[in-house]
Amino acid sequence: NNKEMFLVATIHISPRAPKDVEAVIEKTIPDITMIELDNERLDRMRDVDDGAPPKPKRQDLQPIKITMANGESSTVYAQRALWNAERSGETVEGDLLFDESNSYGLQKADASWEGRIALINRGSANEGEFAPFALKAFNAATAGAEGVLVIDTGNKLPPNRIGGGTMLGDLRVAFKACSCGFP
Repeated sequence: NNKEMFLVATIHISPRAPKDVEAVIEKTIPDITMIELDNERLDRMRDVDDGAPPKPKRQDLQPIKITMANGESSTVYAQRALWNAERSGETVEGDLLFDESNSYGLQKADASWEGRIALINRGSANEGEFAPFALKAFNAATAGAEGVLVIDTGNKLPPNRIGGGTMLGDLRVAFKACSCGFP
């Protein structure tokens, strides 16, 4: 066909990625440009219906069995974050911890979180404060927590699946956490 294709590999959290793509487009002046997006990022670009929040499908939720000190147990279903799919099917165990001094999980966690499952509130105590799930999970993981359960008294699911943040949001988390990696 005498056609050339230029493939630009990018990492969505890299601040350099958009610049690399722009440079290739400017230098090659292609007839057509295609962008590969995962479904979650594509959905964020579409119009959002402000109607009733979607009800999660049971198969999309992770069963969590909580055993009380008296031996009684209860199962709750929760949304699994995107970044921990590698632990799917594993049993995560640990005593529950609710740290009233860090109830939103936004501060660096102390050694008492190690080996435990942290219960943290969704959002923050201060309206408009930067409080993404990824930062909360990062703080818990770096303190050695086995897991995080986010408590929410509202009836709305997050607008995006937990862990499916925007590039700007990912960069803000990396800046706040002083790390580009994720535990």
